Amino acid sequence: MYQRRIFGGFIEIGQKFTGNDGTTYFDWQPSLKLGAKTGDSWKWLHAGERHQFTVSTFAEHKGRASIVVLETITRAAPLEQYFEIRHVYVKDIGEVERQESARLASGQMRVVSLMTLIEDEDLVPPAKPPEAKNANSATDLRPNKSQ
Repeated sequence: MYQRRIFGGFIEIGQKFTGNDGTTYFDWQPSLKLGAKTGDSWKWLHAGERHQFTVSTFAEHKGRASIVVLETITRAAPLEQYFEIRHVYVKDIGEVERQESARLASGQMRVVSLMTLIEDEDLVPPAKPPEAKNANSATDLRPNKSQ
């Protein structure tokens, strides 16, 4: 479960966790900086990972105001690992797209996860099965008297 809050100049998104003792808590991440402009960035250190967020662009997503934020994550141990996450947030909805990529040993980036919000207008009604068009009818299957 996720929740949002405004705290310390950021819109934070928190994921709910349950500890070993049964208590629940939220792990909050500063996802959007209030008043940020294209190119602005901020950092967050968490559990041995360095997260850097950068506002890529402001746009529209299906006619609604949106923002694209690029997040890079660097882990130092055991081996240095590098990840990129492209977040698309839409006003009054939240995150509608997320593409996660990991750097391979070759240095190339590979998409490892892609999530997108499916809305009612995105759904395509199931197609009707085509009507059977049989050149012969049941009456045509009767033996021909002339044979």
